[in-house]
Amino acid sequence: MVQRIEWSPAFELGVEEIDNDHRHLFGLVQEMYEFVEKADIDLCHTGTERLIDALKEHFTREEKFLERIGYPDAGAHKEFHKLLLTRAEKLKQLCVDGGNHGTIEACYTEVMTFLFDEIIRGDAKFKSYIDHHHHGRRPV
Repeated sequence: MVQRIEWSPAFELGVEEIDNDHRHLFGLVQEMYEFVEKADIDLCHTGTERLIDALKEHFTREEKFLERIGYPDAGAHKEFHKLLLTRAEKLKQLCVDGGNHGTIEACYTEVMTFLFDEIIRGDAKFKSYIDHHHHGRRPV
């Protein structure tokens, strides 16, 4: 059975555009949770396409933001984004191929875990950078 993770204000970075993206991504993942639970392959495929599109848009915005503020680990963060997209593409392919429910659940859980890691662990690093270098003021 897949896990369900709820959005928490504790996940916020204080950068409105990125926080809005994260809330939207969590919403899409919650939607995917419903599709996986129902074992609806068609909805999983459609939902995965929407998630991948949203991830690409978010990653582009976030990477530009990190470059703009001079975040020293921006390159490593970009590589992490590529890894997450690869996992999401794998989930999409499982849906296209009509993979069994257990396989789709496992892949969904992996994508969800990576997304959670992206928001909580990966972005927490640059949150600390922002707090330290911008003295609590969020750059625009």
